[in-house]
Amino acid sequence: MVMKILMLELKRVGNSLAVVLPDEVQNRLNVAKADFVSAVETGGGLLIIPYDAEIDEQVRLGLEFMAEHREIFRALAKT
Repeated sequence: MVMKILMLELKRVGNSLAVVLPDEVQNRLNVAKADFVSAVETGGGLLIIPYDAEIDEQVRLGLEFMAEHREIFRALAKT
């Protein structure tokens, strides 16, 4: 897969800014008006993916697990 960088337009919507997704991006993400997307924080910025409630729940549970076992992960990172 060839990595592509796209310039996306920002538009003012009330007091917020909206990102305009061109048709090409909408088709690749398989999204349409009124659908939701997730913005995943990465080391270099944000990754936009179609919203999936199951993935959202898995990420929430993973973050909760990591928070509960924070000291264990810290100790493992030192080895």
